[in-house]
Amino acid sequence: MANFRVQIENLAGASSFNSAQEEADYTTMLDNFLLQSARNVLDVLDDSYINQNNIVATVNSSSGYDVTNMKLSKVLRNGVGCVEVPLEMESKVQANSKSIYEPTINSPVFYIKGQTATGAKLFIYPVPTVSEPGELFFLAIPSTISNTSSSISNFPDQAEYAVVLGSAVRVIQHKMNKLLHDDEDVELAQVIQMELQTLNQMYMVELAQLNGMPITKQPEGEQT
Repeated sequence: MANFRVQIENLAGASSFNSAQEEADYTTMLDNFLLQSARNVLDVLDDSYINQNNIVATVNSSSGYDVTNMKLSKVLRNGVGCVEVPLEMESKVQANSKSIYEPTINSPVFYIKGQTATGAKLFIYPVPTVSEPGELFFLAIPSTISNTSSSISNFPDQAEYAVVLGSAVRVIQHKMNKLLHDDEDVELAQVIQMELQTLNQMYMVELAQLNGMPITKQPEGEQT
């Protein structure tokens, strides 16, 4: 399979450069566009895609688990689903808290606590142990994506084309902005805008499918 740069340029067109620095800036921009698009796609993914591609991590202590850059889908304790509670409930879910909200092995809970030094951590109560472990089901949110790659690690294969489309939309938007504000070529910008509308429509359709929304085709000859 072609790498992401080739796939994006097949949709948005290739760019020309006057210097090595210009091309370096362009490839950095592609990397950023790929990362932004991947995170947008993860935000809309239907549960069916998430469940098919989950990574599972085991938790068996009170020290919490780093969930920075994770899209969580399920949290279990010894096979029992945990309910998320707000951080304000932290003191009430501790062991021997004497609170009516103190969880049990049959009704475990979790909360997420953001911490500057260590990132966001997830805590499960009652505290999981080796014999009664916690399990986190999640997708990893990419931290970097290279335009020279042809796949995204730990990312649903079905969703990668949407990442390419989203990146191509951003590239064309960038080209149009440059034509308007730097080159002041309004006529060519209008042509690019038509390409942008077509590509953005393809992107929206792909996102809708990944979100589990039915795609209805308008009957031929029918006008809205």
